[in-house]
Amino acid sequence: MVEIINALPNPDGADIGRETVTLSYGGQRTLDISGWSMRDRADNTFVFPDGSILRSGQNEFTLRRPTMPLNNDGDTITLFNDGGVQQGNPFTYTRADVRPGQQVR
Repeated sequence: MVEIINALPNPDGADIGRETVTLSYGGQRTLDISGWSMRDRADNTFVFPDGSILRSGQNEFTLRRPTMPLNNDGDTITLFNDGGVQQGNPFTYTRADVRPGQQVR
């Protein structure tokens, strides 16, 4: 199973191109998630680029493409495989959870 386990919506300094999302993967083999996507509450979408690979454990991805900004006042992020099937539970955080330079868990 693949799921979102944390996010960094407010990195130190500028947010654009430095926000991160961490996925957890429990499989034994690597998993190519090229073409998978994440969508936020406002339907902004981030598509994982070619060569996006998950290894067993925690995998952090930097959202270099500004297609899905992580809102500092809270949001819900949902992960989908390349067939459009939701993976894991949506990841929700609030304004109270967000601290500069700290991941939201």
